[in-house]
Amino acid sequence: MRTVTQGARCAVLSMVFLCCCLLAATSRAEEPALRQFDIGAENLSTALNEFARQSQQQILFAPEVVSQKLSTAVRGKMQPLAALKLLLKDSGLKFTTTPSGAILVGDPNTLRTVPTSAPTSSQIASGQGSLVAQTNPVAASTGNSTTTQDQAVPVTAEESKKAKDQGLTEIVVTGTHIRGVAPLSPIKTITNQDLADQGYTRLDQAFEQLPENFKDGSSQESNGTLGIGAGYQFNPSFASGVNLFGLGVGTTLILLNGERLAPTGYGSHVDISGIPTSAIDRVEIVEDGASAVYGSDAVGGVVNVITRKDFNGLETGARLTSISAGKTPNYGGYALAGTSWDSGNVIANFDYEKDSPLLADSRSFTSDLAGPLYLLPEDRNYRLYVSARQTITDQLSLSSQVLIPYREFASYSNLGSYVGVASALGSELQPSVSLQLAYEFSADWGVTLSGNYAEDRFQYQDDYSVYPLTDAGEERNKSTAGQVRINGSLFGLPGGTARVAIGGEFRTESYLLADNPIVSGVPSPSYENGQRHIDSGYAEILLPVVGEDNGIPLVREFAIDGAGRYDRYSDFGSTTNPMVTLKWTLVDGLSFHASYSKSFRAPTFEDLLEGRYLELYPESNPSSPSGVSRTILLDGGNPDLEPERSKSFNAGIEFKPTFVYGLSSSLSYFHFDYTNRIEHLLTSSGFGFSGFLANAGELGSLITLNPTPTQINAAYASVPPSHQVPYPMPPGTPAAIAAIVQVGFVNAAASDVSGVTGNVRYDATSEFGQWTATLDGTLLTKYQQQVAPSAPSFEILNKLSDPLKFRAKAMLGWKWQQLAAYGRVNYANAYQNENDLSCGTSGCPIASWTTFDLGLAYATTAAADHHFTSGLRVGLDVVNAFNRSPPYALTPGSAGNLTYDPINANPLGRAFALTVTKKW
Repeated sequence: MRTVTQGARCAVLSMVFLCCCLLAATSRAEEPALRQFDIGAENLSTALNEFARQSQQQILFAPEVVSQKLSTAVRGKMQPLAALKLLLKDSGLKFTTTPSGAILVGDPNTLRTVPTSAPTSSQIASGQGSLVAQTNPVAASTGNSTTTQDQAVPVTAEESKKAKDQGLTEIVVTGTHIRGVAPLSPIKTITNQDLADQGYTRLDQAFEQLPENFKDGSSQESNGTLGIGAGYQFNPSFASGVNLFGLGVGTTLILLNGERLAPTGYGSHVDISGIPTSAIDRVEIVEDGASAVYGSDAVGGVVNVITRKDFNGLETGARLTSISAGKTPNYGGYALAGTSWDSGNVIANFDYEKDSPLLADSRSFTSDLAGPLYLLPEDRNYRLYVSARQTITDQLSLSSQVLIPYREFASYSNLGSYVGVASALGSELQPSVSLQLAYEFSADWGVTLSGNYAEDRFQYQDDYSVYPLTDAGEERNKSTAGQVRINGSLFGLPGGTARVAIGGEFRTESYLLADNPIVSGVPSPSYENGQRHIDSGYAEILLPVVGEDNGIPLVREFAIDGAGRYDRYSDFGSTTNPMVTLKWTLVDGLSFHASYSKSFRAPTFEDLLEGRYLELYPESNPSSPSGVSRTILLDGGNPDLEPERSKSFNAGIEFKPTFVYGLSSSLSYFHFDYTNRIEHLLTSSGFGFSGFLANAGELGSLITLNPTPTQINAAYASVPPSHQVPYPMPPGTPAAIAAIVQVGFVNAAASDVSGVTGNVRYDATSEFGQWTATLDGTLLTKYQQQVAPSAPSFEILNKLSDPLKFRAKAMLGWKWQQLAAYGRVNYANAYQNENDLSCGTSGCPIASWTTFDLGLAYATTAAADHHFTSGLRVGLDVVNAFNRSPPYALTPGSAGNLTYDPINANPLGRAFALTVTKKW
């Protein structure tokens, strides 16, 4: 068993010592009377949530009451109630406070009943923290007066309980387990309104345009049919994942309301396309290592998809998308329903989508390729999501969620005379179920118990028309987890109250492959089974050292968040991963943040257990008179793999100037030192090899030059005959082999990745409507790979099918009464194709790519009479409005040479999307 490092011991002891000193030297400070607010003129629901976060107040409101309303911008330092009064100034709504300090927002004509006690800890407990509770205010059956803005109205105990039980649900905040606070590091958020306003009908569409996301290995374009990108063959189900900063498939942890989902196909990544956008409230993105909070494998960040919790009524929608030249339109629809009762609520969402394939012969830049060839697969998606909550007692509540996505896919490609036309057919079922029980000990302390089950069941059949092979089988990934977490306040500090979260978790992961390839009519079934257990313990403490009440010049606020996590793997021993985050506010509107963390990622079961393969290959050899030499390539799993390890550092600035109304901006530097990375050497484009023999010096122990007959025979003996190409061994083979190369899964020595992300947002309100302008960009300054400890590092930035140095997205949005419109610009910089030497020894340049998207929507306000035209939204979106073809890039793949780079561009051309939604 691995032991805790000396550095980790020192970090833990230092944190304990700091806590003891602060406890002895300080006493609890009162809550500050004034708060700094920076809320733009925006959708009122979003503004109220932001008010709750910035004021640390509990607030209740009905979503249908605030929908289609805009807030008044609020900036500056003021009392929370004064800020809320200003926020609601033009909305026609009022608010009331309760004796406990909770705030109820609603229509002044129905704003009567208010709870007389604060929400219980169990009602606001969540896996990631809680800032605000939302509910549908309950109309009083008694009383004749309407409350005014800050008057509390006494009500009966029965009314109080009814209002409290009606649906106080948590607002989840990603990045911390501590309840009632925002994380110190900034969180990037994509709301449901953002998805609708910018025309995204699937979550993977939004992430494809996110500048820091990289499509390699985790997109529909990176798969075995096209054979493009690193690890392409390990995305057999054409799934869409998230790969922040291009650190690698599976390095970004995907959560659904804080719970894990099962990875797809070969266990490489989670398919985000199975989450229906109509059920999403928002998506929160942590862009640095978060292993100490969420699990040792959160190497490159966390994406937490948070669903709606308080929807009442019925909403339906239909869409016709990707209406592109040479392509049959995709179509789909959804139905979302929810209801509440005295002590709980339930929400159900069903979504269906049919995606048509995109054929190469429908695009001018790929029409010369032998057909059939699917650039994008055919998909049929069924998505079901259900969530429920029930308050059992004043201290105890129960909540649950179920997600069941099912997808069928098909893709065809002509792989030439060697194997002929190949078909990839299959289906994927990904059920997940979670249950959470929350109990309140006191006003400050609560405990949550949660359980989660997730599975991915992948069935496939691959056929080849010339090469006599049919490969069919089933692969399953399962995960079962249980967790307990205690959350509460510790002691007073000059800047506020120290808070802590302590928890434990167990998780069991299992893997099953039943593969049945049939070669020349002879079946050769293979089975792989794997299982591991992970036991974890973690703690997180927030120390607000300086706050608004004891701030000094240039130190308005200063807080420290320290976390540590211990994970014990049944197959890879134990690991301890710390995280420390600091936030320093100099003056109103200007703050700095910094974080440091460590991560540990165990090999996937596919990495360890995949069957071994041997191919006798005519490899390029500069020293051979013929220019080639016969080389044995040994492919497949590697039971000797070691875990990956990473250290990450993030630091940045947030600037929201008080002298520029509606402006906010942030800039962050990141660095990842990623060692022992697991790569599939044969399909990883990042190593830049023109040939294994030509780069033998860089491969070290991964290559055996001039092998002896004994070594050659041993290589053949290590692989079943059915997995040898050609088979049987050609005559005279031992004397004709130049090298044996391990090209399967190996621990690459290191990746060194650095860069900067930034965003700017400006909100303005005028007599002509509300305006929003945003700019997001990611600049990678370094991405160096090292294939073996003895090998030199080489830069992979700005090379074919590798991460680009700079990507950016800008958007201008406008809303006025019932109309809304946006324009969006997407930019990817120019780069180099070292594989195309037709332009010289340095390769051919690949031009930059800029596309423009446009959208227009008309929406009516939902009315009580439920007229057909009320609550109706019609949207028209145009992607790549000027029909810019992807830049020319000669890209070798399984089906021949493409003339564009599918990893850094897409082949759709101009595409339209028509969406219609109705709230009944």
